[in-house]
Amino acid sequence: IDYLIYRLQNVYGPKQELNNPYTNILSAFTNSIFCRNEAELFEDGNMTRDFVYVEDVADTIVKSIYCKNSLAKIINIGSGESVTLKELVKLISLLTNKEPRVKISGRFRIGDIRNAAANVDRLKKNFPGWTPTCLKNGIEKFLNWYLNQDLSHYKDPGSAMKEMKKK
Repeated sequence: IDYLIYRLQNVYGPKQELNNPYTNILSAFTNSIFCRNEAELFEDGNMTRDFVYVEDVADTIVKSIYCKNSLAKIINIGSGESVTLKELVKLISLLTNKEPRVKISGRFRIGDIRNAAANVDRLKKNFPGWTPTCLKNGIEKFLNWYLNQDLSHYKDPGSAMKEMKKK
């Protein structure tokens, strides 16, 4: 059986859900910065995540559909690089020219991992020339889209956290 399993890292980009506590943390941090709410960083804020731009994911999936070779494997789709949550907030702040209100809470979510970065060697081997969008460029594209959204229905981050905790 020819199969392919994708393991997606933290996918972000235009049209992502801005009001769902389970979607990418980039939305939560951006909303916090623009709504002047406190951005809560769990643990010490130095946990790392691998962020991959949505167009990179879509492009990889389309290429794999038309791939002549049998892939029959698991492929990680990520950037292969990690960024701390502190660095992520700092980058959003830099690109928006808005000073964030940050709270390093020391809290953690049961089952959450400390560090994440995909091994993208298999991805690059199967799709020569594959290069992920640079995080700064991807966030700029996301922000260009974000700034044209109606945020009047946005829930404050506290209510999203309560919802996650309840479930």
